[in-house]
Amino acid sequence: MKKLVIASSLLFTVLTAVEPIFAADDTSSTRGTIAEEVGPTRLSDLGMHLNPQMGVSSIENSASNGGAHSKFTGGATVEFGQEVRKLETGLIVMQTGSDITLRSGKQAELNNTFLTIPMMAKLRVFSLPSQSWYAKFGFTTAFLMNSNDRANSNAIDVLAGAGMGGRFGFTKKSDFVVEATYNRGFMNVVPTGSTNFNQGFLVMAGLSFQI
Repeated sequence: MKKLVIASSLLFTVLTAVEPIFAADDTSSTRGTIAEEVGPTRLSDLGMHLNPQMGVSSIENSASNGGAHSKFTGGATVEFGQEVRKLETGLIVMQTGSDITLRSGKQAELNNTFLTIPMMAKLRVFSLPSQSWYAKFGFTTAFLMNSNDRANSNAIDVLAGAGMGGRFGFTKKSDFVVEATYNRGFMNVVPTGSTNFNQGFLVMAGLSFQI
């Protein structure tokens, strides 16, 4: 999990530093043209956007004794609302993996695949000519699709999430988006005899298209 946090921090840092350079190069060829003919360096925050994304989940059971296993995550979200405040929902396939101790004392690796429906609020923190940054928080409902141990997995979970994201100018019709959230479940997901829950980070990146 620590490696995922470090990697996502480096990704945010690189995008913040490098992306404005490409944006400046892209607009340099338009010097001398009429201002109305020069397109925006990033999409407007207004209107509805479709965001297909892929990423990595590092979500473990709180009773894990071996740390989270990094898993593939992917899906698409739709965001809509005002320029500063937006709502986001969609469908995301999220995988979790961790080493746990069952009630019998047996060690086991638990791998689950969930279909999740996020309901997140997004608040823009600040924006630059070629990028904008926002905080996001809310809840995600997760439905179990597959498990290597269904007898020790609940069919549904509800997770609270909070994090941040960035929108970066990519082309005239699309933006590049990167998001990282910390998620904490409320359901006792494995009957080990003590309260335990899903927890960990979700890092995703993709494109955003205005629709």
